[in-house]
Amino acid sequence: MAQPDPIGEPDEQQTLRALWRAALMLLIVVAAVLGVFFWQAHRQGSIAGLDAVGSGVGQERELSAVPGVGFTDITEEAGVLFIHQNGASGEKLLPETMGSGVAFFDMDGDGDADLLFVNGARSGWALPPHDENGGPLTLCRNDTLPGGAPRFVDITGDSGLSGPLRGMGVAVGDHDGDGLTDVYVTAVGGNRLYRNLGSGRFVDVTQPSGTAGGNEDWSTSAAFLDYDRDGDLDLFVCNYVRWSRELDLRIDYQLAGVGRAYGPPLNFPGTVPFLFRNEGNGRFTEVAGQAGLHVRSRSSGEPLAKSLGVVPVDLDQDGWLDLVVANDTVQNFVFRNLGNGTFREIGAASGLALDAFGGTRGAMGID
Repeated sequence: MAQPDPIGEPDEQQTLRALWRAALMLLIVVAAVLGVFFWQAHRQGSIAGLDAVGSGVGQERELSAVPGVGFTDITEEAGVLFIHQNGASGEKLLPETMGSGVAFFDMDGDGDADLLFVNGARSGWALPPHDENGGPLTLCRNDTLPGGAPRFVDITGDSGLSGPLRGMGVAVGDHDGDGLTDVYVTAVGGNRLYRNLGSGRFVDVTQPSGTAGGNEDWSTSAAFLDYDRDGDLDLFVCNYVRWSRELDLRIDYQLAGVGRAYGPPLNFPGTVPFLFRNEGNGRFTEVAGQAGLHVRSRSSGEPLAKSLGVVPVDLDQDGWLDLVVANDTVQNFVFRNLGNGTFREIGAASGLALDAFGGTRGAMGID
């Protein structure tokens, strides 16, 4: 079984920063040496085709006009009345800082894109279970006439998607190969998979499919992909931090003169992602650990990921989909698909793990 290349927490990040600084210093020295060489060669006229640079005022150039890109807010006219609820109740809890996902997809097979909005919580946050404080999903059917203005109709009530959920993100894909696009919603305290029955109707198949995750997990983004090339869609799910209301209140982030405030996730433990392998019979098996997707601190052995976004992409063009994962306050991950059901983490080698100065990017999304 392939294991990910371990990358550490702050102590190992300091090592990476030192390496970056050393590399930058080397580049500066090389640039200086080359500059002196070319300056001397230019003076002596020894470089063929190198013309002397004349003096004087350069010619004025007329700047090209930047084309204007205009947008008009047609939300209300289009019938989209969704309002996101973040569950804020004065406690300044971390999940309140997160927006929620939205998806354009053709849910009824009529050739146009419908809209699904994910909500947060009506009031307060807790783990688990989902209760009446969870926010409902909102499904809007596209009823735009040919050549007409965009028009959407809220059909949530008859869709089977109305259950309360402390939602975060959404991924869409035909997981069962019936030609209809299904919906997977990530959340705080358990995720949901909805099978598309056609005509704007869905059924919750989370439990029989085995894709709920844990009641204490905080899942953010997700992506359907066929990572093992067996012809059906598997599912990768980002998890953010290990969180609970009690832990959040205990960490008690403060701002001078303000008191309790929303803070960064630095003091919340990291997590590991989910990789649900599609078994082809409506069921999935969680295989992230054996697939090499659990990245842990070399010093503590604790999970490192604080993931908020993922993109499946064939980076090395070998025919196997790789994964690029955006992390908040820790380095980003690049998982190279080895083609045998496992991945290798190559973020540092790829140049995507850290910024140009060896620091973490605080990446909160990726596209």
